Amino acid sequence: MFDIIIPGKYNMTLIWNKHMNFFIKISRETQETICGLCGNYNGNMKDDFETRSKYVASNELEFVNSWKENPLCGDVYFVVDPCSKNPYRKAWAEKTCSIINSQVFSACHNKVNRMPYYEACVRDSCGCDIGGDCECIGIECTLSKFADDTKLSAVVDMPEEWDAIQRDLDKLKKRAHVNLMRFNKGKCKVLHLGRGNPWYQYRLGDEGIESSPVEKDLGVTAQKANCILGCIKRSVASRLREVILPLCSAVVRPHLEYCIQLWSPQHRKDMDLLEQVQRRATKMIRWMEHLSYEDRLRELGLFSPEKIRLWGDLIAAFQY
Repeated sequence: MFDIIIPGKYNMTLIWNKHMNFFIKISRETQETICGLCGNYNGNMKDDFETRSKYVASNELEFVNSWKENPLCGDVYFVVDPCSKNPYRKAWAEKTCSIINSQVFSACHNKVNRMPYYEACVRDSCGCDIGGDCECIGIECTLSKFADDTKLSAVVDMPEEWDAIQRDLDKLKKRAHVNLMRFNKGKCKVLHLGRGNPWYQYRLGDEGIESSPVEKDLGVTAQKANCILGCIKRSVASRLREVILPLCSAVVRPHLEYCIQLWSPQHRKDMDLLEQVQRRATKMIRWMEHLSYEDRLRELGLFSPEKIRLWGDLIAAFQY
């Protein structure tokens, strides 16, 4: 991330993430004193298309062309629709952006017109660089990440689907190289599942990736959290809220929430197992022993693990 501060009466800061995002920040004191392609910053979105001649343009092209510094420069014309230019990406783009029309955002559907956002998502997805320059998408298969761990998966029934995985591996390799990072190729494995799997060979860069018959997935069980909780109970004499609550938040809850969006429990018995750890932890606090679990959470200002997972899912869906 680059921050460039330009001194002067506008107190302007340029922020670039070295990829596709570029931001211009100006101080609030400059409100209503600027104009140009970034708008006039007067708090009124309806006149952001104000031209050099001080009238509001009817469309973005008229607005952009009015701010040419040199009249000899040609006008800007509409760009060809990315989905028409890259038709092979349209089906994937529509599938990727369909989350906007899904139940994930159903609560927003009667409050916000979702179609402009869906159409913009499809358009941007079709135009996303095949080399992987698009930060939020550009990966055709399912990509799961947490910290420095990456999992790429897809159903492979035809050679074209094998090609999609290999293209994504090439994109990840290129993206890592651009960001001065590297994959530990010794830890990269291919796990082939299903009967009649053709066992396609994949590579990361110039080196092939070894196949593995079994891999231990990410995720930490409630057993370890319970062991740590038991250790706290045996070794810490105080049962004051000021002692137990920060201690449990620092050393117990991270085990319950680690990579939870990847291995999120689906069965009630597994959810209850995680919930039981927090039940036990809150009951250790003095003056809380005789309250119900819900009252203890309310008194301590805590959320249940199930609500925390829902919160994480919403954040992940928004970022997606």
